[in-house]
Amino acid sequence: MSDFLSKLSSYNLFNNLVPGVLFVWIAGAIVGRDLVPRDVLVSLFVYYFVGMVIGRFGSLVMEPVLKRTKFLRYGNYGDFVRASKIDPKIETLLEVSNMYRCITAMLVLLLLVRPFVWLAAKVTFARIHWEELLCTVLLVTFAFSFRKQNDFINRRVAANAERPTAIPDA
Repeated sequence: MSDFLSKLSSYNLFNNLVPGVLFVWIAGAIVGRDLVPRDVLVSLFVYYFVGMVIGRFGSLVMEPVLKRTKFLRYGNYGDFVRASKIDPKIETLLEVSNMYRCITAMLVLLLLVRPFVWLAAKVTFARIHWEELLCTVLLVTFAFSFRKQNDFINRRVAANAERPTAIPDA
């Protein structure tokens, strides 16, 4: 297990594992049940996956909403790519920004836990078919995440092809 933990990048730790642990712990307190798996290795994977889902919610839902409301603004992507080549601190700042997005998404999802539990108790279909509903939500979430990541890669390739910038000698 220490080998697994040593391979986690700071990005994975702060954007997947930490939000996953916090969400499972706080959601358990909200619903009044211990949601922590007993097996430590299983717990790590559950936390990491929950954190990934939180991150995807932040990327697919929170980020567009905050951009549409003008709360969040992005500059030109080509400029970002060129600046990242010159200033390595930008990647660190982006990682911190993504961590804040994940924490924001986690808090929004935590606000939805109690209403979701109440609704699931009242709607028979949801109570009976919760596994299928969960798999469907996860399928849609990760399919859109796959598409967004692919678009991101295409934009990055295009930005690098536009105007190559010489990286100054260090």
